[in-house]
Amino acid sequence: MQGATIAFSIDGVSAGTATANANGFAQLPYRVDDSLAVGAHTLVASYADDAHSFPCSATSALTALQTPTLLIGSNLSGKAGVTLALRVRLKRISDLNGVSGQSIGFKLDGNLIGVAVTSIVGIASLSYVVPEMPIGSHVLTAEYVATSQYLGSISAGTLTTAKSDTSLPTGDRRVCSPLCSRSLKVLEQFIYRESVSVTIIQRVANAYSR
Repeated sequence: MQGATIAFSIDGVSAGTATANANGFAQLPYRVDDSLAVGAHTLVASYADDAHSFPCSATSALTALQTPTLLIGSNLSGKAGVTLALRVRLKRISDLNGVSGQSIGFKLDGNLIGVAVTSIVGIASLSYVVPEMPIGSHVLTAEYVATSQYLGSISAGTLTTAKSDTSLPTGDRRVCSPLCSRSLKVLEQFIYRESVSVTIIQRVANAYSR
């Protein structure tokens, strides 16, 4: 019936109408959103009566599946004591839009280091202070565990740690007597040959200056 208006509903809620073509087919584009729970739903197409035809309807099942997701992260680098911003973005593969309100777990070398919740655009951010750890590359992952609505996904990257900058504190400066200066020079030569700690030099020198 060309030109006939067909009404579609899902679980009794109107999904829109479409007009039948020359072959009697009516098609309605429908976007499945987060409001439709995963599982089976009742889809009804109905035609209202008119002066020439009786009303009729057809019922079928619409099954909503979990939505696949994509978790996007990046590689980072830092030194011990530095605060890094760990950031990932969770997207739906169907339309690549961000998914909000979802918990993302961050792991370093397989150990959980924190959890963050995605923003309205799907971004999860976690502040992390790099601890004392072996220098080099470490496995940094972000994991989204599957829910009733979405399939889980993982982002794998690296955190590369470098050597930290260091410095030795300077002690109090004291004026040495000529005897102290000569003794200190001899002591420095001895310590240089024997490879003893610099701390010992400072302590012995201070003792001579008293």
